Amino acid sequence: MEIVKLLDVCDVYQPQTIATKSFVPDEKYVVYGANGAIGKYNDYNHEESEVLMACRELRISLYDQIEKTVNEALAQSEAMRQSILKKAFEGRL
Repeated sequence: MEIVKLLDVCDVYQPQTIATKSFVPDEKYVVYGANGAIGKYNDYNHEESEVLMACRELRISLYDQIEKTVNEALAQSEAMRQSILKKAFEGRL
């Protein structure tokens, strides 16, 4: 499986925020927030159909920390592997 960064395969942007005071209960378009539908609006605020993705900042920073920890562990593991191989070839195991 190939792993690619999101920014390498799509354009990311923040659409204009719709103020909650602009919501109208009987309108056509549902407005979504972090926890699901939060209201309805009378206009579609995108030029084309789009895939919308969101992630809370806490989860982003948690992901970044996990990635950093994994990368550090991989580097440490590789260094240990090299050290063991060196000792083995020197006959010190």
